[in-house]
Amino acid sequence: MEGFFRALAAACKSESAAQTFACIVILVSPMYPGYFFTQPSMIDALSWISYTNYLSPNVALVLAALLWFEFVMTDDFRTLSGACDSLIPSGPGYKNINQVCTMVDGNPNVDGKGFVALSYEYSYSRTWRNFGILIAFAFGFIALCLLFTELNTRTSSSTSVVLFLRSKAKNALRPKSSSSSNEEKAQRVSTGVVTGDKFVNAPSASPISSHENCQQTDTHLGDQTPGRKLTFRDAAVGTLHVENRKRTTIGVELAVKPKRLLFLDEPTSRLDSQDAWAIMVFLRDLANNGQAILYTIHQPSAVLFQVFDRLLLLRKGGETVYCGDVGHNATTLIDYFEHNGSRRCNPSRADFMLDVIGAGATAKSIIGWYSLWVASQATALQTQIERIHGEGRKKKIVETTQHSEFAMPWIHQLWELFKRDMQSHYRNPTYLMSRFVLSIFAGFFIEFSFFKSKNTQQGTQNKFFSIFMSTIISVPLANQLQVIYINVVRSVNAQVVLLLVEIPWNIIGSSFLFCWYWTVGYPSSRDGIHLSHGVNFPVYYTTIGQAAASMSPNAEIAALLCSSIFSFVIAFNGVVEPFRQLGWRKWMYRVLGQVSPNSSLISEIWLVTLITTYEEVYTLLKAAQSQILS
Repeated sequence: MEGFFRALAAACKSESAAQTFACIVILVSPMYPGYFFTQPSMIDALSWISYTNYLSPNVALVLAALLWFEFVMTDDFRTLSGACDSLIPSGPGYKNINQVCTMVDGNPNVDGKGFVALSYEYSYSRTWRNFGILIAFAFGFIALCLLFTELNTRTSSSTSVVLFLRSKAKNALRPKSSSSSNEEKAQRVSTGVVTGDKFVNAPSASPISSHENCQQTDTHLGDQTPGRKLTFRDAAVGTLHVENRKRTTIGVELAVKPKRLLFLDEPTSRLDSQDAWAIMVFLRDLANNGQAILYTIHQPSAVLFQVFDRLLLLRKGGETVYCGDVGHNATTLIDYFEHNGSRRCNPSRADFMLDVIGAGATAKSIIGWYSLWVASQATALQTQIERIHGEGRKKKIVETTQHSEFAMPWIHQLWELFKRDMQSHYRNPTYLMSRFVLSIFAGFFIEFSFFKSKNTQQGTQNKFFSIFMSTIISVPLANQLQVIYINVVRSVNAQVVLLLVEIPWNIIGSSFLFCWYWTVGYPSSRDGIHLSHGVNFPVYYTTIGQAAASMSPNAEIAALLCSSIFSFVIAFNGVVEPFRQLGWRKWMYRVLGQVSPNSSLISEIWLVTLITTYEEVYTLLKAAQSQILS
């Protein structure tokens, strides 16, 4: 199973497509091995799925599930022999007469081997054949996974540099590896504990309207146009070159006109040397015109490194190693390290700094650079800081005003985000079509699998399981929501908007999903309550999926958490195992089953169906009685 789903994920181009195909497999594979309805009760048009077509990957997994189910059933039931608890006739005085069991085989003592053979058409003689085929399937899926993984290899980024720029002079901070220092300075860190004070020209930094942050990660929706926020180009952001995306990000932040600082997180990441130089020249012009800039940069070359005027270099643990002028061609910086006992500088000045302080993967340093800095530069720097604070105290005191978390009103944010996300969904046909295709396929598959189920014992059970199977696809649908939720959500308003935007699309999808209601054999007189549950159920799994995503750091953890929640709900809603057979686990049914709308959807539609069936039977009996009396 794991090998199949990994191969499926590696073969697909997007998360939505992979989850759609995975959901189709999840829907088909447990239905046709014979648990939900036996092979004799399957319709002829679809019964072939349970044992043929070895070439289709999806049906191959169905076949693997069928073989595994037959292997386990025949191995466990071949030695079982139980007493039938539903004998006809039954009651006092019927013990020593001819009684028949309502179970398949009809004998008072139910033989497990015969029960499996008659109910499921399984045979113990095929056990080891099935085991060998399952082993072959396992190796085949693993081989497919390795093949698709090799064809879809991707590269990852490495270490980075943090740089500080201030107006008319560029001051650089460089830790040993990539850091979230810019996120903290922009007050966008949501985890951990951050202490200390930030001062800009003596007063404490204002939380809003004074600085903006350009993140390293592309925060734009791929189907939005830069022209929506600034005059750049009438093209979708997802189609732009990396440099143009960086310029779009910087332009969006500059449109706010930050009064004090502009934060950038690795503005040259994933850029070639020419594009990186163009970005650096642009930022240099901003600094020369009085805009204070603070940013990180990934492995600056010698050409980029000489753009900066000052450097604040940190090593692991936040210890300051150097703080001062860089000098022409970094001569001042290099002289400082060589004067204090380091080796001679190699051609790469950036790598030289990391190697000297022991920040590389194999580099080590026996020199206490932090102690040397405290003894040499720290005193002069502290004197300069006190002088700046003293000049700030002499200025006229400005009355502070209370600022809200955001500069834009909440309602205005909500409306703008709602329009943006609705447009984003409309421009993302892959995501929407994957949801609609999944709903349409699931609806038609359930419809024809349980086509016109009769009012017999097996037919009634088939109707019951048709409701249950329609709720299974809520898990992958919720997982699709989580990917977008984690990639887009950065505020409370965005969370609310994503919930509101998903509702109409889910309702449209549910209208396709629940089209099996009449075809399976449910009464049309009760379709109103069925439609109401079909509208409410998508809201349920949408909120559950987004709630799991809001508690998770990434989409993988969110999918695991959401799947675990739905697993408990499905296992204890009374369908897979009736309430009377749960034993000590009945409390889980009361906690998870009765509270969940999943159980409410199944129970209410099922109860309405039973009531309608009883009404029809009562009407027929009453008509027959009237005819007999007449």
